[in-house]
Amino acid sequence: MQMPELLPPAEPISPVSAAVDRCMAAYKQAYRAAGTIGADRDERHDAGCHAYRLVLPRTETQTDIQAFVNCVTHGIAIGAFEGQEPSQLLYAAQVALSAVKPKPGKA
Repeated sequence: MQMPELLPPAEPISPVSAAVDRCMAAYKQAYRAAGTIGADRDERHDAGCHAYRLVLPRTETQTDIQAFVNCVTHGIAIGAFEGQEPSQLLYAAQVALSAVKPKPGKA
């Protein structure tokens, strides 16, 4: 019996990609859970969007902020936000980034 060829090890996932994966995992879990109680497609999507928003990364470091921005932009693509929410979140990320960036001459 011949052994299947092994795949090379996967490259380590970046913290930014991991954050988007966490947001999507929360969305999918809530979507499925809502389906088990008989929710229709829109209700399942709403449950998933709520879960997605709840696990957005914190904005404490530059890497966290990058992850947050990526999660928000991905969330926009899947319709996880309503109205002005994405603009407000991206503005909050901009403010957070200015707070964590080293000031010129103070490095």
